[in-house]
Amino acid sequence: MSFLLHNKMGKVRLRFSVAFWHMFRGTGGDPFGAPTKNWPWEDGTNSLAMAKRRSMGIT
Repeated sequence: MSFLLHNKMGKVRLRFSVAFWHMFRGTGGDPFGAPTKNWPWEDGTNSLAMAKRRSMGIT
């Protein structure tokens, strides 16, 4: 699957966004089980401070 967005192929952007979500935002859960990952930088809020910690991967 690919599409054109701002004269760039969307396939490359989509691949990165999926990888980012599953690596740094995913909890390891699926429809049949509970989450298996606990990221140290996640504090359960949607704050700017947490977004900065998430982008750096630190607590």
